[in-house]
Amino acid sequence: MKKLKNILIMALLCAFFICVNTTYASDIFNFGNGKISGFITDYQIPENYTLVIPDKVDDEYVTAIANGAFKDNTNIVALDLSQTTHLQEIQFGAFTNCAISGTLVLPTSITNIVRTAFVSICANI
Repeated sequence: MKKLKNILIMALLCAFFICVNTTYASDIFNFGNGKISGFITDYQIPENYTLVIPDKVDDEYVTAIANGAFKDNTNIVALDLSQTTHLQEIQFGAFTNCAISGTLVLPTSITNIVRTAFVSICANI
């Protein structure tokens, strides 16, 4: 019985720490009307950051990445759009002067990428 009690306590502690350390999209992104417009002001972007755009923020589908949303965020070295099933548009300068390199896979839902969305990083993609 004591062993079962210890296992239950450990499971509850693990569940607590997982919940406490979960980062939600609404905690790091400015978002409204389906559009991500960048990080919230006090979000500290870690070095060598992989930016993962979620399918939803606050139960609303992400349909666009706004003008200049992540401009000049040189800590962003990779971009993951694999979760976005409703993303339709990447707007002007959304990723200008980021350090993104490698392969960029776009979701099939994309209908418009403004020509300057990835200015000054295109050579790296």
